[in-house]
Amino acid sequence: MFDLDIAEETAAVFTLCRSLGQEVAYPAARGAERDAAIPEHLRGALFDTGLLAPVDERFGGGGRPTAPTQCAAVEALAYGDPGLTMAAVWSGAVTEILAMVGTEGQQAAVLPRFASDPMAHGALALYEGHGRAPSESTTTVSRTGGGQWLVRGTKLAVAGAQTADPLIVVGTDPADGRIRLVMMRPGQLGVEIADPQRHIGLDAARLSTVTLDATVDDAALVGGVDADPDRVDVALSRVRLLLATAMLGTAQRSVDYASKYATERVAFGNR
Repeated sequence: MFDLDIAEETAAVFTLCRSLGQEVAYPAARGAERDAAIPEHLRGALFDTGLLAPVDERFGGGGRPTAPTQCAAVEALAYGDPGLTMAAVWSGAVTEILAMVGTEGQQAAVLPRFASDPMAHGALALYEGHGRAPSESTTTVSRTGGGQWLVRGTKLAVAGAQTADPLIVVGTDPADGRIRLVMMRPGQLGVEIADPQRHIGLDAARLSTVTLDATVDDAALVGGVDADPDRVDVALSRVRLLLATAMLGTAQRSVDYASKYATERVAFGNR
């Protein structure tokens, strides 16, 4: 049985992020679209909430919110601007995946930086086209022997890929069909990142196509060679849910804008 009552914490986060979206993100949206970048003052404001790149206390963060609370934050912020929201969400997806799937060493190597530096930035290479689940990925992560893996494929709409550290790539293992997550670094051989493409309303997210033909070792596999497939599935499902909630916030803003315009529009001298 589902409890549909909104928790007090979730309601408070929604109110905070709705205010942040309207008062900080929305006024900055036009400049961010023009410059294809998140303004530094907005980065600082998002960092201070600790909601979009959550990190556990043991790594210096403020803790990880529940899924409903994080979704509420994303929906409310997207009410202000979807491009800025998605730029932040896809960077924060890295901390979410590492928290749920990563080894202790991987977490310790990355998460403290995201907990202390507002400019820390990651990216998730997930999408290959519309309507595809992660299990349908044509990007492959294949064992080549000697503790080496070949990552080969093309990913679309990767937010902030050119400056991401780390870049987490989602692919499938042809040997058993399981989903593999691979952590890559800037400038890695065999990773080609195209210049960001223009997308109306999403330029601040700097969406790029990433082409992969790279070799990595066992240490690059998020969660290790024997990463729990159920945890991988849950982590990716939670990240994908955040995109849906951002769309919901944007749609609500569109409806509110249209209904307000309908009551104010003057046509032939009449409202």
